[in-house]
Amino acid sequence: MRNRGMNRPGFYVLICLGVALAGALSIWTGVSDMNALGHETAWTAGRIAFGIIVVVLALALVPNFIWGMRVVSALQRGDGVIARWTVAPATFDQFRAFDRTLKGTAEDNDWWAPKVTPPAGVTVLFTADSVLVGDTFFGLASSGLIRFSNVRWRQSTPPCLEFSTVMTQVAGQPTSVRAYDWQGVLRIPIADDAHDVAAKVLRHYEDVTARRTIVKPNFWRRRIKIGWIVTAVSIVVGAAGYALSGMNEELAQAPLIMMIVGTMFTFAGLAIVFLASLFEKRQRNG
Repeated sequence: MRNRGMNRPGFYVLICLGVALAGALSIWTGVSDMNALGHETAWTAGRIAFGIIVVVLALALVPNFIWGMRVVSALQRGDGVIARWTVAPATFDQFRAFDRTLKGTAEDNDWWAPKVTPPAGVTVLFTADSVLVGDTFFGLASSGLIRFSNVRWRQSTPPCLEFSTVMTQVAGQPTSVRAYDWQGVLRIPIADDAHDVAAKVLRHYEDVTARRTIVKPNFWRRRIKIGWIVTAVSIVVGAAGYALSGMNEELAQAPLIMMIVGTMFTFAGLAIVFLASLFEKRQRNG
């Protein structure tokens, strides 16, 4: 499994909203049938629980894709860009031919280069912690579930900047939870007239890996605060649902839903606090 970057984030926002709508419909039909029957059944409870999980997961992804839309738009406007070059069509053809020789190996590129070379070439935009290559965005953070661990200059034809990437995936087992690190390579071609600019990008990211440069030092601290806020609000919502549980039927199962949602988001908030604290330490100390 590899990080293939983000393109067309607006399209994925619409997909997430559609999935959330389907989850909301599942909740509504479950509650309606429960009220019509006058009691809860396994089928109605299952639909409500399934709908809540779907809505929560789908809506949790929406901010990420909206953020992606904003970041890509900002990059295209030039905001925060530290380096820019355009790989000419002939040079890009050479890069794609070289890139294909590594396909299927441990050095397979995270970025899927277009099969047809754009007539105007491929534009590369770097910020202090990301790159937009063509129409695909990659984050280049030093910590997080998706990150890079090293960078080097590859003397190929044409030369490239190569980032060693890591994507952490958490998998649940019946008796345990394990985290797996998937290693990858992000290979970015360098334009013929951009060697000096690319060398500056290389030095910047070398400083990031050595922790001589800390990009967005307050990023994870803000996430820790958000996690505590989510936890506090969720506890209040869950407690309110518990207090109103005696009126469950009169309130159309709203207290039950409040307890379930409050419990789920309490654990989600605590998970945010734990992970953000871990990533903040890694960002500073490696």
